[in-house]
Amino acid sequence: MTISQKNLIENDKPVQNNFIEKDATNVIKGVALIFMFIHHFFTFPQWYIDGISYPYLLEFAQWAQAPTKICVPIFAFLTGYFYYYTKNKTMRYSIKKSTDVWLYYLIVFAVLLIPAVFLGVYDFSAKNLILELLGAKLPTMFFCFYVAFYIISMLVLPLYAKLSEKYPAFTFVLFSLLTVTIYIIMDMVLFGSAREFMQIIESLVWFPCIALGFIFAQYGIFYQFMNLINTKNRLLNTLIGFAFIIFALYSRVFCIDAMTLHRLIISEPVSAVFFIFGIMVIYHNTNHKAIYKPLSIIGKYSLTMWFVSCIFFNQCKAFTQPILYLPKDPLLVTVWGLLLCLFASVIIQIPTNLLVKLKNKVFKLY
Repeated sequence: MTISQKNLIENDKPVQNNFIEKDATNVIKGVALIFMFIHHFFTFPQWYIDGISYPYLLEFAQWAQAPTKICVPIFAFLTGYFYYYTKNKTMRYSIKKSTDVWLYYLIVFAVLLIPAVFLGVYDFSAKNLILELLGAKLPTMFFCFYVAFYIISMLVLPLYAKLSEKYPAFTFVLFSLLTVTIYIIMDMVLFGSAREFMQIIESLVWFPCIALGFIFAQYGIFYQFMNLINTKNRLLNTLIGFAFIIFALYSRVFCIDAMTLHRLIISEPVSAVFFIFGIMVIYHNTNHKAIYKPLSIIGKYSLTMWFVSCIFFNQCKAFTQPILYLPKDPLLVTVWGLLLCLFASVIIQIPTNLLVKLKNKVFKLY
């Protein structure tokens, strides 16, 4: 019996068996977050304040900008993938998950707002505050465009899941083309103050990654992949896994910045698939999985760490970047940045988790 048959068939009835188990999920998220930090810390020299520069990394920054941005399609793919395994694909569930993430966003926003106001670098107006609460304008939560995208996607997914039950291919193409088309049209027609919401609309172009994640879970496609490459030799399988990861990253070097249909509907989702599959192949062929513990911890706190890292590039960066780049060496800066954000996230998540539970209890969102 093949891997896919063993995992997807039981007593002649399909059963749900997730190729990406919980521990591995956090490992993937941990890797994605590290790529995100490298993407933000070293591939945008124009974000540095005076006194911080890495001239010997200029070529690396130019080459690595697209590969390290693979973190976005990875998180989007996982969103769709795990949504498939949700028992109740209802609007109530979507509201619960959306408000969970939004509450995390609001708490971190409140925390980062304190130094911005104290240092006098926050443009305090009702408009700016409301726009940032909605994720439309992000002077403080600099990297958090994904929050509004996640909320919109979760509200759309119940309909997507319903249609995908009968027409999976058609639904994928329809929603992918629709979201990309909305972006293209809105980019042409929005002007003036309405452009404030363009960042939210632009984020919709990542929906094909979510849709492909849903399809991969729906049909157990990762198991089919594993059947094709499984050599029963752990070392060879591990090398194959690394090959998938390298191919996924290298293919992104040729992803131009233009929002083309080919890039958004094919290149971005496929690079996420290959990268995630490569990690899973390596993970499944590792005997001592304790070595993944650091990545698992980072993955567990990845959402909050993502949010907290904004402090190094928002209005406060003149004061905070010297702290981030204190170790000077790029490798040490990355580790130092991870530790700083992890420490802050562990503290922030304690009260935030309690608030999330309270919110769900009060509004009966189970």
